Amino acid sequence: MPLLNKGGRPQYIPWGSQDLQNLITTLPDIQEGAAIWIRKLEEEMTGKTMALGDVKALLTKVVGKEQMLDLIESAGYRGADKSTVDGRIFDQYRQKIWDSLRKAYPTRLSTAMLKGVAMKEEESAAAFVENQLRN
Repeated sequence: MPLLNKGGRPQYIPWGSQDLQNLITTLPDIQEGAAIWIRKLEEEMTGKTMALGDVKALLTKVVGKEQMLDLIESAGYRGADKSTVDGRIFDQYRQKIWDSLRKAYPTRLSTAMLKGVAMKEEESAAAFVENQLRN
C-alpha cells in the first residue's frame, strides 16, 4: 500500500499480500525488460506516493530477496535490508533504482517488433533496427 496521509503526515502501511499479488498480475514479465515493467508499474501507481518499502516488497516477490538487495545496493543505497528505511518516499530513490533495474533486465529485442519496412542502402543495420523499434 502506498504512503497514506494521516493527520497531514505520510504514513507507511505495508501492502497486504493480496494487494501486492493483484498488482503483480497486472505487470508484464520483468524478464522481457525492466523498462516495460517500470512503465506499467508507474501507470498503475499514478496518483499514489510509493514508499521504498513498497518497491522492496514488490521486487522481493518478483525477483527474490537477494536480487532485490543487490539491485538496491548497485543503485548506491546501503541498508536496504533494514525495515527502518521502508517508510521513506520512493521519489528520492526512483531514478537510480530504476536505472539499476534496467541494467539488470534489459529489454529483449524481438523480430516480431520489426515492421515490414525496407532498409535504406546508406543506413546501417543498427540504425535500421533502432528506427524500427522507435516507430
